[in-house]
Amino acid sequence: MSNNNQIKMKIYSKIRDLWNKGAFHILIGDFITKFITFFGAIFLVRVLSKEEYGLLAYIENLYGYIYMLAGLGMHNSILRFLIISRDNGKQVSYYKYIVKRTFIINVLLVIFSILIFLFYKHPIEFIGAKYLLLVFMLILPFQYLYDISLLTIRAKLQIKKYSFTVIIVSLLIVTSKYLSSLYLGLNGMIIFSIFLYILISFVLTRLIRHDFGKESTVVNINKTEKKEINKYSIQFLLTNSIFALLMLNDIFMMGLFINSPTLIADYKIAFTLPANISLISTSIGIFITPYFVINENNKDWIKSTYIKLIGILIILSGLIGMVLFIFSSELLSFIFGSEYESSSNIMRVLVISAFINSVFRYTTANILNSLGHVKVSLFASIIGIVFQVLLNILLIPSYGPIGTAYTSVAVYSLMSIILVVYFMKIYFVKNR
Repeated sequence: MSNNNQIKMKIYSKIRDLWNKGAFHILIGDFITKFITFFGAIFLVRVLSKEEYGLLAYIENLYGYIYMLAGLGMHNSILRFLIISRDNGKQVSYYKYIVKRTFIINVLLVIFSILIFLFYKHPIEFIGAKYLLLVFMLILPFQYLYDISLLTIRAKLQIKKYSFTVIIVSLLIVTSKYLSSLYLGLNGMIIFSIFLYILISFVLTRLIRHDFGKESTVVNINKTEKKEINKYSIQFLLTNSIFALLMLNDIFMMGLFINSPTLIADYKIAFTLPANISLISTSIGIFITPYFVINENNKDWIKSTYIKLIGILIILSGLIGMVLFIFSSELLSFIFGSEYESSSNIMRVLVISAFINSVFRYTTANILNSLGHVKVSLFASIIGIVFQVLLNILLIPSYGPIGTAYTSVAVYSLMSIILVVYFMKIYFVKNR
């Protein structure tokens, strides 16, 4: 057999292996999900007025602050501890412990947050969102159950089922948002979303328990194991929460310094397209993360796989980014309407920010977290949040939304440097 044929056979074998493991199902599933969500956002913009869309962005942003604390981060433990444990009974015990504990936590969190927002003094331009926000908070426990369900499916390496579930649920959510907004308005859309999340969480929870099997022997979790789960969860919570603040602070601080629903709508629309740069990195991350956990003691495998991932992401994400950067004005006008064409300069800056974030920051942090190096991600996030607040205070009053975009580029660059340098120190430098 010639060298060319051998190379072709190796490539074919590799592609077939990736297909059987579900890598392409993840990519296709994530693409379809992003596609559905993206066009759902377009339909929503067309149905709601610019002011209503700005109010919705404000509500979702404040909800995001509370959702950072949901379940005290225990859903993240699903992906690590279910993979580490190969015993089905042990997995069932971990799952039940996390579901029961987090549901109680989330109910208390909803009550607490409703009391806070009831007395919170909203900016006058957003006072109409006050009671809608209180109703919106009821989604939290059921959205969290949905997240737990997805992570459980991933932890069991049921990649095809994961992709199918994400596509179906995304389609249901987007369709319901559009139809309820069209016929019931913003108020009706929020109320309908609550019932939909209740239905989705109930169905998925039942399916997962059935998948574990009624005859599984439940193994009790001792205090040491519970302590380990709780410790890992809190560390992950702090890391994710601080990173989530980076995403949420932009809109919140614009609300403080600008007080304009229309400018907030401009910024959110400007970020809608750049957000799709993360399509490749999140898809690969969903597929590959469990394998990093499985190979956490094999430094050579981790090093070589990381280099390949970064190389692939630079090429693929770079191509998407260039298209969005060059044709930003035309894309905004064609997709969202001429009233959003003025956001093209903001979008170009956000394209650079999204590229740095998805290729370097997200990928490195995701791998480090899966390998148990949560503290360095926490450190990078704390540095990033301090840097972000200072820059936003300086830039937003003078430059508006584009000042926020410049801040994002600087912050994600700094965080990426911290994470990549740490990763290289651990996995690239050989111990003497």
